[in-house]
Amino acid sequence: MTSANSTNQTPQGIVKSMSVFRLRSTFQIHKKATFSVFLVTLLLALIIVYFFWQFGNYTSYSILKIDARQENAIGNTEYYRNIVTHPRVLQPVVLQIVLPRSVKRMAGKGNLQSVTVADDYQPGYYRVLNDSSTIRLQYASLMAPDRFTTLEELDITDHIHFSSNGLHLKMDKQFLKKQRPIRFKLHKKEDINRKLVQNIGVKVTDPRNAVIKISYTSSKPELSKMALDSILSTFKTFYADINNYSKNRELSLLEEEKIQAETQYAHIRDSLTAFYEKNMWVLNPSYYGQSIAETDRTIQEMSDHIRRLEKALGQMDTTSPGQEPLQEALTTINAIATQYSMDPAIEDDNQNPDSVWADTRQVVRRQKAKLQERISQLSRQKRNQTYAEKIRPLKNQQWDELKSKKNAAEQYYNELSQRYKEARLDQKMSRADVQIITAPFVPGRADALTVLFRKAGVALLAGLLCSLVFVLILTVFNRKVYSEDEVEYTINRPVLASIPTILTGNKTSSYALQDQQQLDPKLITSDYSPTLIGERYRSLRTRLLFNENKASYKKILIFSQNEGEGKSLTAGNLAIIYAQQKIPTILIDADLRRGVQHNAFACAKEPGLSNFLYSNADIIDKNIKNLIQKTVVPNLYVISSGKNIPNPSEILGSSRCRELFEFLSKKFGALIIDAPPISLTTDARILGQYADACILVVGRGMSNLGELRKFFAESDPFTKKVLGSLVNFADNNGNKRNTYSYYSY
Repeated sequence: MTSANSTNQTPQGIVKSMSVFRLRSTFQIHKKATFSVFLVTLLLALIIVYFFWQFGNYTSYSILKIDARQENAIGNTEYYRNIVTHPRVLQPVVLQIVLPRSVKRMAGKGNLQSVTVADDYQPGYYRVLNDSSTIRLQYASLMAPDRFTTLEELDITDHIHFSSNGLHLKMDKQFLKKQRPIRFKLHKKEDINRKLVQNIGVKVTDPRNAVIKISYTSSKPELSKMALDSILSTFKTFYADINNYSKNRELSLLEEEKIQAETQYAHIRDSLTAFYEKNMWVLNPSYYGQSIAETDRTIQEMSDHIRRLEKALGQMDTTSPGQEPLQEALTTINAIATQYSMDPAIEDDNQNPDSVWADTRQVVRRQKAKLQERISQLSRQKRNQTYAEKIRPLKNQQWDELKSKKNAAEQYYNELSQRYKEARLDQKMSRADVQIITAPFVPGRADALTVLFRKAGVALLAGLLCSLVFVLILTVFNRKVYSEDEVEYTINRPVLASIPTILTGNKTSSYALQDQQQLDPKLITSDYSPTLIGERYRSLRTRLLFNENKASYKKILIFSQNEGEGKSLTAGNLAIIYAQQKIPTILIDADLRRGVQHNAFACAKEPGLSNFLYSNADIIDKNIKNLIQKTVVPNLYVISSGKNIPNPSEILGSSRCRELFEFLSKKFGALIIDAPPISLTTDARILGQYADACILVVGRGMSNLGELRKFFAESDPFTKKVLGSLVNFADNNGNKRNTYSYYSY
């Protein structure tokens, strides 16, 4: 058997609808508790709001245009708020307004003529005692409020003035006449500043033009304006000091950076010069004036000249002066000497030939030695040029890196110099100007009725929120059954019937016994009146007799999860409905622990089922007739539970019990078995083996979803026989006095 509701909806849709339904049902069931929570919360909220929320808060504000030259300040609300709430800005408010007013309020009216608090005041407890002849000012610290010491003691005159601990008090004549002590407390400046910050509001209304709005909220209109005036006065000065300090700090940092950049630039420049001087012969390819090839040619040429000189000397050895070979040799020697700027040969023909030869030979030797020395120099030069060509790429790279560092340092130094000049010029030209567009004003007093409604609204909202939270908590943690969809989704079986609550009353059954006993009024199906509940039971009977599986459900077991869910009531009414169909029906009260069917049908409790099972009587018609009791309802018979026994589970599971149920099924058209709750005993599982079908009775707001899910998760013969469920107390509003229960486990 399936349910149309379960086939047309997805599990997600069912769960979603169940959530809303559970919330509404929880509220209905716990309506009184929710209303109590609402009233308690409302009362507490009214008390808290009345005593801790000042009766009317008044806000005075001022709009300022700031000459903001700092980029990080424009549009930054937190920046301006930090300035406005700075202790230096709040100091005049504390010393000139808050503390004097606090002292006067705590000391009482007409006692103090003036109060002045200096910046170095001492927080603590103060009192002024007026004796008959003297007036004393006493002080106790915050740590020891009961240990007072006398600060000053004055004689009584027309003018009394105390000045101690940064506190200046001037008493008036009223104090001298009343002779009542004055007591007050001076809080720490940090604590007062913290409370003041809570009352101050700062907002940037126009970031582009640096327009801000500063407000102050107080319980008194005059005090809000007075405090805001004091804040603005100090704010303007403090803001100018901050800007000047910022400019000076910026200029100082720029100057330090400029000096560091200049030092770094000079160091890199000197390093570059030293590197060039050291590696000039490598970096400059034209340092030697000629290339390696030219040097080779020069060396070769000088070597040729040396050979020519040696040849000329050879010719001089074999010739005489005046001879042509000698003249050629002298010409060669003189040409070489002229080319390399060396000593010329002697050309005087009149000189002694031997002398000419000797001088010429000496000149040739010197020329040859110079040429050889020059060749050695050129050879060393060639080696240097070759080494320079080899290391020139590395030195060029180092040279380029040094030049890049020098250019970067020079550029950075020039930029800092320019920024430093601009900062000095900006320092001279800039000034922090604060222009007040809207001056502080005394706000109008709020209407007392408006404030009262506002407080009442806050309290009402708090009560509603707490009530909603209470219902939500109950919904989350209360896993009771509240809807048919929940039952179907949990046990995966349809709801066969939904029975409203049967209220108690004085209604009697239309069937009366001869001894004036009557049926229980909860057996509402005992007459044929077309009531809603009766029709629901008849619909259940029809679904059992004409089911989709066309199975014969002759033995029907009725069970529930817990006591008090109307399981026995359901079994009794269902048995009556079967009997009215002219089907011989027997109702078996198989609850051997707390059977109640004998009370419902006004029958005797004994002999009952337990009596017969404990006896040795044979299962024959004669003995069974003594067991069965006839009711006032035609075709309906009852077997009561019988006497209390210590081992009902063992008796119900015996073969004698099985034989009894088989015998009864042959004699009657329908067997309705009233079984104990499954959460208390295992009797229902034992009785399930004798039944053709089982019906779970679920009491709305009573059965636990988690336990039901766990029970039906077990696949056993008993759970497979469960056709579906019957929901009792479908209109239950949580009042258990209207429910029907026979159990008192």
